Amino acid sequence: MSPESQSELSKISENLSRLTSAVELLVESHLPKPRPIDLLGDMSKEEIAIILVARGWSGTKKELAENLGVGYSTLRSWPSFSRVWNTIKSGERLGEIVRKQNGKGQKIHDL
Repeated sequence: MSPESQSELSKISENLSRLTSAVELLVESHLPKPRPIDLLGDMSKEEIAIILVARGWSGTKKELAENLGVGYSTLRSWPSFSRVWNTIKSGERLGEIVRKQNGKGQKIHDL
């Protein structure tokens, strides 16, 4: 093979490599991106409080209420939160946490 032919093949190979990279980049940029997990946006304040406590909240109920922007009496009135709080403070292990919607349970976190 002549040097000119080798040079042409080398250029074709380089161009093909660049074209392949460009196509891969184009495909990646147009793939549907997964929606970021936004638990805080998708969860009620009661559910957020439950997760915080389940993950090791070390403050008081009043401090938690202040951080969530709800009243202390509101926080205490949440039945699911109270069950989780009492279970953890007594040293028991939690099972799964279920989000209730329209009478149906949807598992949201397994502890």
